Amino acid sequence: MIDPRAYVNEQKKKYPSLHKEWEILEEFYEKKLWHQLTLKLEDFIRNEHFVSNGGLVDLYEKFIFEFENRISSLVLIKLAIEISVEIKDTEERIKFLQKIKDKVSLNKEADALAYTALGHIYLTRKDYSKTKELLDKAEEMLDKLNGISPVHCELYRLSSEYYYEIKDYVLYYKETLKFLGVMDIDKLSKEEMERYAYNLSIASLLGEDIYNFNELLSHPVFDSMRNSSDQAKDYGWLVELLYAFNGGDLKKMEKLKPRWSKMSLLKEKSTLLEKKIKLLCLMEMTYKKPANNRQLTFEEISKGAEVPIKDVENLVMKALSLNLVKGYIDEIDKKVYMKWVQPRVLDLKQIATMNQILGKWSDDIKSVEDTFHENAKELIHF
Repeated sequence: MIDPRAYVNEQKKKYPSLHKEWEILEEFYEKKLWHQLTLKLEDFIRNEHFVSNGGLVDLYEKFIFEFENRISSLVLIKLAIEISVEIKDTEERIKFLQKIKDKVSLNKEADALAYTALGHIYLTRKDYSKTKELLDKAEEMLDKLNGISPVHCELYRLSSEYYYEIKDYVLYYKETLKFLGVMDIDKLSKEEMERYAYNLSIASLLGEDIYNFNELLSHPVFDSMRNSSDQAKDYGWLVELLYAFNGGDLKKMEKLKPRWSKMSLLKEKSTLLEKKIKLLCLMEMTYKKPANNRQLTFEEISKGAEVPIKDVENLVMKALSLNLVKGYIDEIDKKVYMKWVQPRVLDLKQIATMNQILGKWSDDIKSVEDTFHENAKELIHF
């Protein structure tokens, strides 16, 4: 039979330095102040004492267990997850969490959080099929809720790590941006920020369906890499490479090749990178054209994207199929008529181009206005 009082008294004698902490816990327990006791426990289990001496599992089994039904399901599973870190044997850790999960399963948020915690354990064991199963179950639970729950942060964290492990660059990119979107990134260390920025950058380059760099280039984590002062981590070339891709700058990519080709992962995917930047080059060429006259000849595309004339049509069709641009091909006149291009983050050079386009547009409007004023009398008399 559990005797919480006896356990607390034993701890006060054994660890005098924590005497006051245990007294506060004892007081809240005696007065049945469950909310205050819960808040104190959430803070207490993070005490450095437990890192050095252990005892979190004992704290649960000899104290928390007696009143756990008074604790909200979500808080109980959060406590259990932090306590479980002390259990080094993964099988025992899984059993411990599963036992708590069974007690909170009626609460969808708590149940989902338990699934993500178990998923992290299986991921460390590289059991990817079980990790995906638990990930799907957690997502299913959260889909039944309205809006974004704090548990979504752990869901996206797990999915980000899972897709990173299995090298699915597109889904890693998407899930990591979701994770960073729901968490307080101020809580990330400088090293964590740079790691996410670096991994996202590589994923954006290698992800076959990623042609929009908007979120990454404008995200605060990217600033951590762009503004890094650590000479041992030279991110400058990678930042330049991303902007080269964003602007479809083939010459810049070629200039940076001595740097990026040193990375085996990028070198192995050089064909993919070349195909990708040619499509982005086509987008840039389209963007530079006036909105009312986005006409490109096959010859222009061939020269700008550095592809043989015979491959121009395939390049344009690929861009159309990926919804990077909208328009149609005139095979007889060997021209492409574009109506729309996917929006992107603009660098200074692209902003200058936009300024020229807006300037011409303004001049055209002024010309129409002047013509109207010159002929106003005739129009009125007519």
